Amino acid sequence: WQADGRRWHTRDRVTRTGKPCRWDGTILDLVIDRLAALGGLPNPDWSQRSSVIIPSPNDFGHAVFIAQTNSEWVLTLGFCLPAGSFTAESLARQLALPAFSESAIPVPSDKKRVRVLKARTGQEVWITAHTREELETQAFDNFLQTFAAIITGSAAPPDPWSNAKDRLEALATTRRKPR
Repeated sequence: WQADGRRWHTRDRVTRTGKPCRWDGTILDLVIDRLAALGGLPNPDWSQRSSVIIPSPNDFGHAVFIAQTNSEWVLTLGFCLPAGSFTAESLARQLALPAFSESAIPVPSDKKRVRVLKARTGQEVWITAHTREELETQAFDNFLQTFAAIITGSAAPPDPWSNAKDRLEALATTRRKPR
């Protein structure tokens, strides 16, 4: 990682215990190259032994993307976004990633494929993968495009109250009695 970080994280990687990683290293190439093609994000920092980080383009002092590369079976991708950007249910449905135990090649991992967590600075979206093919989909590309647009400011982050506003409006409409 110290001589050639990209090669280390995509080809020569090992777990924290020194075992070879069994997840497809080209997953990280796919994600980093696509984010670079979308533009507006800083270059990734490949200098850490067990993670790849893209810092915030707005100098907020935190990373907007983190790839945890030291697991034996899965690559964990973290995306830091404003609150309300995604919900776990809709993103899981959109990406349609099967549980690792149901994959074409079963992977010994019980990690959820998609998690959306509250964070101090908004929300974190975590996606775990084993093969490149899992993420070479239009749905994942759409996710990356939305992520990049929100982070670079070319798209407004979603209104975290929009769903509540819509539900209140619908409720008010259904309770009105005609005169």
